[in-house]
Amino acid sequence: MQEFQAIDIGISLADIENPQVDFDGQDARLTFLYVSALDDTEGTFTKDTMTLRCLGAVAFKFQRAENEQQACGAFKVVGSDWLASHKEHDVSHFKFILNGEGVFEVLCSEIQEQ
Repeated sequence: MQEFQAIDIGISLADIENPQVDFDGQDARLTFLYVSALDDTEGTFTKDTMTLRCLGAVAFKFQRAENEQQACGAFKVVGSDWLASHKEHDVSHFKFILNGEGVFEVLCSEIQEQ
């Protein structure tokens, strides 16, 4: 049975725009604009480019959002069929629900913020 365990990556995935995925043959990278409020009373915001690096990625997938009501968050997925089909690798299944932008899933050994 598949179980979702919330993980803390240090930012809210509700506040991202324009996600992009690339792969260098060893690591997958999810790069996006992170929108943060400078002053909520004035409504001023800043946008910074951030990257989540997925070390030792053996598989990944990205699907554009079809339902903007989907809750965002970062999860480690335990007991997934996708992970079981790659049991020869020492990796974990991570799932990032990116607000209205899409869903990124990856099988990798570790996630690092860059």
